[in-house]
Amino acid sequence: MELLGVDHEVVEASGAEALAEPFDLGIIDVAGLEQFWREVRLRKIREQPDFLPFLLLTAREEHEPPEEQMRYVIDDLIFTPIEPRELRFRLHNLLSARQHALVLERDIRARAQGLSESERRYREFMESLPVAAYAVDAFGRLSLYNEAAVKLWGRQPGPNDRWCGAHKLFTPEGWYLPHNDCPAAVAFRENRPIHGVEAIIERPDGTRVNVLVNINPIRDAAGQRVGVTNVILDITERKRAEEAMRDSETKFSVLFDQAPFAAALFRLPEGAIVEANEAFTEVFGYSREEVLGRTTTELGFEPDPKTRVRMIAEFRNYGFSRAREVTLRAKSGEPRNILVNLDRIEFGGRVYVLGTCQDITARKRAETERDRLFNLSLDMLCIAGMDGFFKQLNPAWGRTLGWSDAELHSRPWLEFVHPDDREETVRALGQLIDGQAVHAFENRYRRSDGSYRWVSWNAFPLPDERLIFAVARDITAGKFAAAALRESEVRFSTLFEKAPYPAALVRLPEYVFVEINQAFEETYGFTKAEILGKGTLEMGMITGEARERLIREADVNLTLRDHEVSVRTKSGERRTILLNSDLVEIGGVRYSLSTSLDITARKRGMAVRERLTQIIEAATDFIGIADRQGRIHYINRAGRRLLGIGLDEDVTCLNLKEFHPPELFGELGEQRTQQIAREGFWEGETVFLTRDGRELLLWQVILAHPAANGEEPVYSTISRVLPSGMPARTG
Repeated sequence: MELLGVDHEVVEASGAEALAEPFDLGIIDVAGLEQFWREVRLRKIREQPDFLPFLLLTAREEHEPPEEQMRYVIDDLIFTPIEPRELRFRLHNLLSARQHALVLERDIRARAQGLSESERRYREFMESLPVAAYAVDAFGRLSLYNEAAVKLWGRQPGPNDRWCGAHKLFTPEGWYLPHNDCPAAVAFRENRPIHGVEAIIERPDGTRVNVLVNINPIRDAAGQRVGVTNVILDITERKRAEEAMRDSETKFSVLFDQAPFAAALFRLPEGAIVEANEAFTEVFGYSREEVLGRTTTELGFEPDPKTRVRMIAEFRNYGFSRAREVTLRAKSGEPRNILVNLDRIEFGGRVYVLGTCQDITARKRAETERDRLFNLSLDMLCIAGMDGFFKQLNPAWGRTLGWSDAELHSRPWLEFVHPDDREETVRALGQLIDGQAVHAFENRYRRSDGSYRWVSWNAFPLPDERLIFAVARDITAGKFAAAALRESEVRFSTLFEKAPYPAALVRLPEYVFVEINQAFEETYGFTKAEILGKGTLEMGMITGEARERLIREADVNLTLRDHEVSVRTKSGERRTILLNSDLVEIGGVRYSLSTSLDITARKRGMAVRERLTQIIEAATDFIGIADRQGRIHYINRAGRRLLGIGLDEDVTCLNLKEFHPPELFGELGEQRTQQIAREGFWEGETVFLTRDGRELLLWQVILAHPAANGEEPVYSTISRVLPSGMPARTG
């Protein structure tokens, strides 16, 4: 101590209290270090950013203190004995470092005072940033940070924090990262920017945040490093999303490949297949290599155009299309019934369509056969509940009883049973509830018109499901066959004889008349005595060629509808008729029941109308028809050329107001309308506007045609261009 006291003020002290006093260099022995190293460390921390050196003075024979005490407390080590010159030199170096630190701190503070305004603006800028940002000085101290950084770190940084305000740091792989080795410290030491490096911040509460750091060195005017800035992006959600996407893609890949249904992935917008699973190749018969890179159009199994348009429209509107049933062609050419679902998915920033297909070909065939049997059955098939209501009915119910499905389902089926048959029907229901089948049970069911039909039942119960399967047959005809036949013959005879149009009954296959009505005799001039037992060819009514054509048509379709035939009457006059015939069976013999409508006058009228139309179309005058609102119904060729209307253009979409000056629809137009209403016509000069802007002066005659059969009245016009007004003026 005497040697040290020559050049310096030396104070000897013992105990932790001495560490609170001011001094520039602390000298401590091994025993004191072991006892007070924590207090020494706290004193050094409090002095920061100024450097306060501590020297360990020890003999070589003494044991060395632990590494942790040496690393955090001791700045130099002297073994005794030591030469005075060396001792003074070592003390001088430590004290010089202390003085340099104090001077540097004062200089930094002075500069900070001068830069306070710039710092204020910089702080405001950093606070305005939507992301975490901070700056450190040359000693690694946090000189500036924004509120977003505090929120990201989950803590307020302390004075002892260096290089980063985070509680703890980890590498992206999860390894602990000391603050002195964090990206900000590395960027400062290596004097280089570090961008886009990932790290993990752990907050005091244990939560972790994935971040992306972007660090740039700060240099003074001389180009010397004075710190670094760090802008931190919270990428936790992005990382979670990426992880979720990876998990999703993995799950999708497994599900896609192992799915029991056919699936394919289509790339938009071209629609090429980029992936197909094994089930897809099995359904359509293509190998995976054959379908990849090709569209469904190229493969030749597109659905019908209407279904395809509906699927595309639904997909564009909603991003998906559900349960569209389509028929696609496999590689072998076999049609396959497919239930298609489309979904929009996104991978790697690209949009795809996931198409999943369920092959329902076998099911459709089975359903078709079942539905054909169910729907086409002449018997009434049903599923009924033991609660007294119908559950499912085939179309024969509606055909037989006249009720709609909704009406039959809305009421207990017992309400349709004849009141006299209900007691017996309830007993049969009790038998079914007990699990016993019912065979050949008969009762009467009410039709929608109030009449009743006799029905014979075979019913089978499913007690566990509380259901009854039943087949019912309408036996009304069998019960009343004879009476119904006689009544039918009377009705037929009356209707046949009194019909206002010619009717004839022709026996097949001879095609000879066995009955004609009075209208037939009056129209064609033949009496029953003259024609019965003979055919149309024998009577000279039609030619052999026409007869063979009618026979061929009837053999194919069993009926004839509105066949136009030329027939010769007894007087030799040719008449045009519309012939209708139906195949009927009476007493086991097949007949053709024919009716005819004389359209001779109508044909002549149509011929006259066609000639008139040809004349009107060939006329050089403007001829047209319109209604009271000016809507155009017809314009002839000359009128179209005059106004500039295309010959193929639909004039019914046009209005007269487009081709007349506005003043014609004012007072002048009202006077003209009144005259037409009073006298039925109007005649005078008028002006037409053409589509190319010309005004034409015409002499016009307008005729009114009164409404008939509730139709709207129309007006016809004939107009001729006046030579003096051709054109009147242009505009």
